[in-house]
Amino acid sequence: MGHLHPVVVFKDPLGFRITRQAWVRAKSDGKKLAEGVLRRDDAKFQGDAAQEVKKKFGVSVADADCIIMPSFNDYLGGQPINKNYQEGWTELFKEYMGPVLRSGAVDFENGEAYLFDGTFLGKVQDLRRLAQ
Repeated sequence: MGHLHPVVVFKDPLGFRITRQAWVRAKSDGKKLAEGVLRRDDAKFQGDAAQEVKKKFGVSVADADCIIMPSFNDYLGGQPINKNYQEGWTELFKEYMGPVLRSGAVDFENGEAYLFDGTFLGKVQDLRRLAQ
């Protein structure tokens, strides 16, 4: 999944900042994703959303890992995943998240963050806690 371009911002005691692109691997809920797809398509359904998606689109829905890809261009910015957004900024951040993350189908907060070289940074929620 692209377009979020996750980055991690490291800051030293003097205030110098280093920004690095990061991968995020998070679990997804197939049923919530199916409901989100049907809502986005304005489809009327009753019962199991996963069955309705299979019937309507011919696609089986299952829980899976969601890989959120960083930008591979150093000149492009990204969304700092370890930043604690203040009130008011949360809504702006949600606009950049995209419909899949906004649907709640991806457990982004418990997602695991990795640098390009494979260094495991921890869970997104823990990175935000450390940034306080």
